[in-house]
Amino acid sequence: MRKKKVKLQFLSLLMTVCFILNIVTFVSLPGQAAANEQAAITAGEMVGKGIKFINDKYKAGEKIDGYTAYVLTLAGEDLSTEKWTSNGKTLKSQIENLSDLLGNSNSLINYISSTQNNDGSFGPYANEYGTKVPLQALAAVKDDLTVGTDVYNQVQNSINNAINYFKTKYQNGSMTYDVNGWNFDYRCVEALAKAGEDLSVGGWVYNGTSLKDTVIASAGATAANPTVKDAVYLAKELTALYAVDPTSTNINILADA
Repeated sequence: MRKKKVKLQFLSLLMTVCFILNIVTFVSLPGQAAANEQAAITAGEMVGKGIKFINDKYKAGEKIDGYTAYVLTLAGEDLSTEKWTSNGKTLKSQIENLSDLLGNSNSLINYISSTQNNDGSFGPYANEYGTKVPLQALAAVKDDLTVGTDVYNQVQNSINNAINYFKTKYQNGSMTYDVNGWNFDYRCVEALAKAGEDLSVGGWVYNGTSLKDTVIASAGATAANPTVKDAVYLAKELTALYAVDPTSTNINILADA
């Protein structure tokens, strides 16, 4: 189980850096040459390139958000070292200052909560894409908080509102799951599961099929013929499947493909 958890943490980082690298590649490499270069890069090399890219941007003065910093730590990066120091301050100390929970009005939690809209979505676009990352971040930090404290209740309330946003749209049929989509995708499933949602019952059942069953069916179809999908797609299916059914036999199939 420990080995599987480490591999999934690696895949979480891979998802983050692949998103960054896809943008960089699209901008910097022409046509088929870009496709060929991407195809030649292994998953491990892509993560290494992604970490270097993030580090270079950080050294150049660009800010790194709390979730990216969190994922970097999952990859084994020590954010308190010289490598992650800019203007005399380590990234770890900057994130700790940002997420100080001792009443700082500029804390990470307060910042995220302040961007939540009345319908439970986040950000100026008020859509699934802008809501899944804040939900992921809040679900991740909740486990480190003391139950019953004001800050815990603040985080839980924001999580509940975000869950209701997703659930309402799922129930009315305006939001369908697509593991490889831009909106209600594997990250939404991972965030909802991390927040404690049972995606097999209640508001997560639409037209007789639960979201959990939909995720399992999607992963099962990919596991039946994994060679036609690239490593990023397989990692997305694996991440979502592990979130809803961590004992599935298809996990090893997807992980080893």
